[in-house]
Amino acid sequence: MKSIIKSFLDLDRYKLTMGQFVFYNYPKQKVRYSFTCRTKDLEVRDTLIALIPYINQQFDFLTKLKLSFSEMLYMHNTGMYRKEYIDYLSQLSLMKIEAQNINGELEISYEGDWSETIFFETYCLSIVAELYSKKLAVNKVVSRSSGALSQKDQNIFFDNLLNGIDMEMFEDAVLKPYYDEAMKRLDAKIDLYKHHPIIKFFEFGTRRRFSQELQEKIVLKLNESFHKPQFMGTSQFMGTSNEYLAFKHGLKAGGTSAHEMDMAIAALHSDNPKQMIEAIWGWRREWARFYGYDLSVCLTDTFGSDWFFKNCPKDIAEMYSFREDSAVNLFEYTDSVLELYKRHNINPLGKVIVHSNGLNALKVINIANYKSGDINKCYGQGTDLSCDVGNDYKHISIVIKLSAVEKDGKWISTVKLSDNLAKAIGDPKEIEKKKKIFGYINELTEIQNY
Repeated sequence: MKSIIKSFLDLDRYKLTMGQFVFYNYPKQKVRYSFTCRTKDLEVRDTLIALIPYINQQFDFLTKLKLSFSEMLYMHNTGMYRKEYIDYLSQLSLMKIEAQNINGELEISYEGDWSETIFFETYCLSIVAELYSKKLAVNKVVSRSSGALSQKDQNIFFDNLLNGIDMEMFEDAVLKPYYDEAMKRLDAKIDLYKHHPIIKFFEFGTRRRFSQELQEKIVLKLNESFHKPQFMGTSQFMGTSNEYLAFKHGLKAGGTSAHEMDMAIAALHSDNPKQMIEAIWGWRREWARFYGYDLSVCLTDTFGSDWFFKNCPKDIAEMYSFREDSAVNLFEYTDSVLELYKRHNINPLGKVIVHSNGLNALKVINIANYKSGDINKCYGQGTDLSCDVGNDYKHISIVIKLSAVEKDGKWISTVKLSDNLAKAIGDPKEIEKKKKIFGYINELTEIQNY
């Protein structure tokens, strides 16, 4: 079988920026991560279970990943990463992790030093998503075949696809229809966006892409379609979250931090709610000192954006722009951001809102002009770019989240509430505790397709 992850940098930038922050600030902190499939569907469940042997073969490949010299030089030249951290990554050998069938569900759980385990999230999700996509593609071809194939022959067919045997035949019969449909749909989105030049966006599709190959095709097409010569202004397509594609094609990489920072910090101070809240603001201050303006965008919804905007200190508002990741009403979210800046007498024209919650082209266009003269906006569009391959494709909503931290020899569960309870993660009892601490009263639930 060929490796899906071919470069250490084939992950989202925020894993590296958070990884460096953790390396310097929490070097020996033990954490645990857990996989969740939010799509409750028997066919999806059975497909994922059938993929476990293939997933584990791909996990074996991860232990052989090494940062190349050219990748080290690239990281140095970004000005984002310190020499000591690059040296650490160059010597790192990722540990072996394993997928299991636990009570009829795919389980991926791993623990260890936060500075090492932090990288697995995007690797694992990219692997599961690509294997799932190719399995669906093979199943579709099998279902159209004139004669029924035995399960053994279906497995051989799938193995050949993964191993690149008779690849030209398989690409034409299995993958090409999906790739062609994805590029046709991409052309339509490009045309739409060109009629709305106010829209500036990143490709954020690494974690749930149909395949690495298709993601790369899409990123290159976007760059070609929106490229502007020097001195001709900013391109509508601003780059990608994928550090490898940015490195390989000279693109801008985008990404800052994720929910796991809040989740871990809150769990480490869970025995004292006042210290917990102080620590949640405290790590953001330290992040701003560490990275400065270039990475001054943060999420607001870990424990509910309502709480965040109501309690956000002035210095945090001055330091940061904000990323929306689960708001059900994007217009109300915009209003809340503007009200926060107004309350602290901060000019919002020096700030940006980054929307990134299950976006598609029509959703982006719908919000783009709303109060666009009051604040800058940018969009992180993920699965709708990297896995929009046709209506017969059954999307899955898969995540890996930091599920526990170790403190004084004990494991403490983490929680993410989100602005949409369908995206909440954590032990139900711990979720209820966090709701009380953060005054969370939101009952909005919107099912996530991906």
